[in-house]
Amino acid sequence: MSLRPGLLASTSRAALVLARPAPRAFSTTPRRAEKEGTVQNIDKEMKNRERMLASLPRGIDITAHFESVILEPIVDPPTWVKPAWLLKPVGFFQYAKARFQRDVGTAQQVNALVKDGLVPWVKTGWFSGSGKAMEGIMPEFVHRYEAFNRAQASADARALPSLASGPALKRARDVAAKMQRVNAAWAVEAEHAPPKLQWVRYVPLMGVDGPKLAQACVTFDTTQALTTGPKGKRETKSQRVRENVVFERSNAPNSPWKVKNMLETTWPQL
Repeated sequence: MSLRPGLLASTSRAALVLARPAPRAFSTTPRRAEKEGTVQNIDKEMKNRERMLASLPRGIDITAHFESVILEPIVDPPTWVKPAWLLKPVGFFQYAKARFQRDVGTAQQVNALVKDGLVPWVKTGWFSGSGKAMEGIMPEFVHRYEAFNRAQASADARALPSLASGPALKRARDVAAKMQRVNAAWAVEAEHAPPKLQWVRYVPLMGVDGPKLAQACVTFDTTQALTTGPKGKRETKSQRVRENVVFERSNAPNSPWKVKNMLETTWPQL
């Protein structure tokens, strides 16, 4: 498991009551699904829901019907991690090819976001174009990630729907409910690496001219602090947390990016 246990999960019960089923700090990471058949299952679910949504009246917000869908379930490990893969040339090159194709797909999807006005256009070189374009909205991802964690720590249930959706919203509400009796505050103490874009996916929900769904996965590597206790007896617990956070938005003009879910790093089985 590549992600470290979160702050909330490692805090003693004497300080606060653990939220269930949240084994991590504020944002929880579900168990990794079986690798085989994952893409096929997603395609099948998308087709089934598209047929169902085609019968609904026009003007209805249909993004809620896709709250459990993650368009890309794979998060590649850092490029500097090179264990025994090199001892298996055939498997390694197959993995490298698949990873390259995913990176190319991300560049194409970012260009589509720029074309539809969801990401500001940035004039860059040929190879860094998509990455530079996403750098323009990276501060927004950081802001919403931190606001999402602060809202859970302060039990601000009203703010959560504007910051999260799908599985992340459900778990966050559980955490906030447990934190109501705890005077807590969350903050980032240090950043060990800049936020890294893992992938971007942008797909139509119903036909070419229908509403579209955009998802972006960003890795955060920070030391987080959780302060609890009454005034005069405050305790602060710090821990390094590395999370792969999936953000989502529709192509509606005023649609914000929201935290959708967390993913574990996918280690290749060669």
